[in-house]
Amino acid sequence: MKKICIILPEDYPVPATKGGAVETLVNNIIDENEKEKKIEIICVARYEKKAYEESKKYKNTKFIYFKMYPNKKILKYVIKIMNYILLKLTKINLKGIIHSNRLYKIIKNEEFDYILVEGGSICSYKKLLEHYDKEKRIVHFHGGNFKGKNEYKELYENYIVLNNFMLEQLTENKVIERSRVHILRNGINIQEFSKELTKEERDNLRNSYGIKNDDIVIIYCGRLVKNKGVKELILAIKKLKNKENVKLLIVGSSNFGAKNKTKFEKDLFEISKDIRENIIFTGFIHNNDMYKIYKMADIAVLPSLCEDASPLVIVEEMVSGLPIIATKSGGIPELVQGNALLVERDEKIVNNLAKNIDYLIENPDKRNEMSEKGKIISKKLSVENFYKNFVELFEKLD
Repeated sequence: MKKICIILPEDYPVPATKGGAVETLVNNIIDENEKEKKIEIICVARYEKKAYEESKKYKNTKFIYFKMYPNKKILKYVIKIMNYILLKLTKINLKGIIHSNRLYKIIKNEEFDYILVEGGSICSYKKLLEHYDKEKRIVHFHGGNFKGKNEYKELYENYIVLNNFMLEQLTENKVIERSRVHILRNGINIQEFSKELTKEERDNLRNSYGIKNDDIVIIYCGRLVKNKGVKELILAIKKLKNKENVKLLIVGSSNFGAKNKTKFEKDLFEISKDIRENIIFTGFIHNNDMYKIYKMADIAVLPSLCEDASPLVIVEEMVSGLPIIATKSGGIPELVQGNALLVERDEKIVNNLAKNIDYLIENPDKRNEMSEKGKIISKKLSVENFYKNFVELFEKLD
């Protein structure tokens, strides 16, 4: 039985009490391993009280927690300021280096077959990684517009990517050998997002948000940051032919569970002022409750401006039966397999989003057709398949 040490990024805990795509994926692996017991797991993640309490229920995973910053607030702010300055001037990630050194101290005596770095500051782990044979070191890329680097080659023996889009990106410049790159497609809890609401439950949930039973609900789910295209979506709503019975439900915050509003979030509220009756900001909603939110929606839109590698939210929306409008971004076309209305990320994006939303509003039969196809496509992206492929990948590495 393989023993795998999973290193999480420094920002969020596991169990995923604060959300986070990477953290949720690792949580899925750990949950599935509780049932299947095919590997031993050491999970190294940021400390958070609720996560720590939840971790006690797991029998087949050893959790090792770290605190990102010193207890003294002044030191925390000094580190943040210094990290910002160094990143700007030298590209040195001080926070990542501190994180790596701390991890080295707390796990250097642990024994395992592989050490798996789950994204984050992957080039900052030098001291930690060099404590182990290179054959044991693996990095799991989760997104971003990246190319192969000599730094990656020096630090890691194998690389995990989410799809063919990422495989081509990583190996295009031939620094990284294709034989060292392995595709592991993400998976979600299909059963969780397949749950149905009764008509009464759906109507009551809609009413709690001030949504009428016959309104068309457009849902955006994701972080409220510039490169996710949520501003362009709001502008598109303004251009719809008939907005009277349309509601845009914006689910998320700038930083998962964070409460403080960023300048960008405040800007979103400002540009929404003249159509406030059409837009609902829910803030962060825990993943356990998202199936209900999806079930009260009619159309999902993911207008990513960045190279969105493999957004789990699209799989969740397909499982939930939502027709999807998205951009031709990163691995999204690969995920939806032709069953989405895709728009270019160009100067016409706002108009094209509006046109496609109008089209689906006016064509309920098309919405139903896309809904049924999405459910079929998404079945292959279950957490069970994800876990099975995860285990098999490590078996093949021997």
